[in-house]
Amino acid sequence: MEIAETRREGIVVLRLRGRLDASNAGTFAARLRAAIEAGERRIVVEGSELAYVDSAGLQTLLVAAKALRPLAGRIVLAALREPVGRIVDIAGLSSVFALYPTESDAVAALR
Repeated sequence: MEIAETRREGIVVLRLRGRLDASNAGTFAARLRAAIEAGERRIVVEGSELAYVDSAGLQTLLVAAKALRPLAGRIVLAALREPVGRIVDIAGLSSVFALYPTESDAVAALR
């Protein structure tokens, strides 16, 4: 998995490419943790090139959301491909994470 980090309007955008699974969830968790520890409170995870996510990847997202909650922060998901979006839905996480069709929509919602 590749992670590209950019900023848009003061919001961190993490673009994921490939597969988010047990083999690399720790790397992604460290990246999220570092952003939160650096004071980031608004994070978009953009998944237009994310091919797959497993339970370890979903757990990483949940841990980050839980860490942000008492800090009045949010993590949202954007542009998920159909298979990944389906996994998020099946896991019942579409009620935990706001899902946006595009990165721009997600950034606008966090402003």
